Amino acid sequence: MNNFEVTSFLADSVDLVNGKIYALGIGWNTIFTPGFPIQHPRVGLGVLVNVPYTFTNADHNLEITLQDEDGNPIPLRFIPKEDGSQTPDFKFSAQFRLGRPPALPAGDPQLMPLAINFDGLILNKASMFRWVIEIDGKIVGTNSMRVVNN
Repeated sequence: MNNFEVTSFLADSVDLVNGKIYALGIGWNTIFTPGFPIQHPRVGLGVLVNVPYTFTNADHNLEITLQDEDGNPIPLRFIPKEDGSQTPDFKFSAQFRLGRPPALPAGDPQLMPLAINFDGLILNKASMFRWVIEIDGKIVGTNSMRVVNN
């Protein structure tokens, strides 16, 4: 069973400094574009993970993906290959482990902030996109983002 609580938000850019998320241009969910495809300069995703006391001192896997309204994965970046071509990368992956500080009362959760920027997202159509956040293979949060042709 997975009892993580996750809150997330979109911003123009995010940064993590001394355990705090700093965000620029927070509080939007729509990208307007005159046509497709577009290459959006940057989407910042701020994530706050509430880690239950019983899930500390253990390794966990975090994955973030972006899907269109039909559930199709969207590349988050392209990795250059030696032959000059590029390979799409469809997920952001990370492992984390939070220890228990000596002063942490038994049963108290810990907050883990994450600041992730996705640069140069290529979006090919108007759609309601969904950021999907998984921990240990279970979806723990989503965040919607609409792309509109204006």
